[in-house]
Amino acid sequence: MNVLKLNPFSKYGNLKRRLQPVSHDEISAVHIICLQSMECEDIGCDPLGLHQATRDHDIPKVTLMKDNKIYKDVAVLSGKCPKCETV
Repeated sequence: MNVLKLNPFSKYGNLKRRLQPVSHDEISAVHIICLQSMECEDIGCDPLGLHQATRDHDIPKVTLMKDNKIYKDVAVLSGKCPKCETV
């Protein structure tokens, strides 16, 4: 807890300050839509890891509806095999 500076007590056990409440919106997960497989599944290709097929500034952002919640600006990633160039 000392690394994150979340320890409200001094090394002698005295209360230095009270911790603020945690905002669940600020610590929520980042959602990304990506491929189910992380390697090339083409029959004629060795199982190689996929590379990102889209440049960072061209990654599409969409609205994701999940568990009755709406998440805006969710990145949609695509992959490309470095050997057979299958997308």
